[in-house]
Amino acid sequence: MPVADLAAGVHAALAVCAALNARTRDGTGDRIEVAITDVLATWVAPGTRVGATPLPDRPMRYPAYGTFACADGRWITLGVLTEDHFWRPLCACLGLVELADLDLEARTLDAPGLRATLAEAIADRDRDEIVAGLLSSGVPVAPVLDRQESVRHPQFTARGVVALGTYGSALTGHPSRFELHPALPATREEPLILGEGWDISW
Repeated sequence: MPVADLAAGVHAALAVCAALNARTRDGTGDRIEVAITDVLATWVAPGTRVGATPLPDRPMRYPAYGTFACADGRWITLGVLTEDHFWRPLCACLGLVELADLDLEARTLDAPGLRATLAEAIADRDRDEIVAGLLSSGVPVAPVLDRQESVRHPQFTARGVVALGTYGSALTGHPSRFELHPALPATREEPLILGEGWDISW
């Protein structure tokens, strides 16, 4: 079940309701932005020290889709499904050029074996090294972040999903962004900085 996709849809629907309610008060519409990643970031308890816990491996139709362990004990997630133009550079980057010309049918017929081959190649490299290499080749890949990495990731701080409080503690904001009617957080002592033009006091 695509839990993240469904959760973002719910947030978007609620954001629309909030914008409509605001329009009834002042007659002004709004611009809403909801990102799946932002929603997931707010599910992470700031300050909790735990490692990344990807789902256990299970049979999959697409060998290059899901999480893979790296040499440094960290993980990456790949998003290659049916696309030959992602599969070919993935194989080239991993040194598996003999597999690059496999079409979708061949990949799905031997998905478990190919996944094992990919996993072995990925397990020989550190997470950040392989992410950088695959991204430069246009392959959809991302690092699996632990909670401490998540709350300090520049993407989340730039978008205002996560901010550092007065004493350096990580705070999570509201995942839905409203251009004219920013979501008001619950009362706290520290200010939450949501980026330029989005400075709200707790």
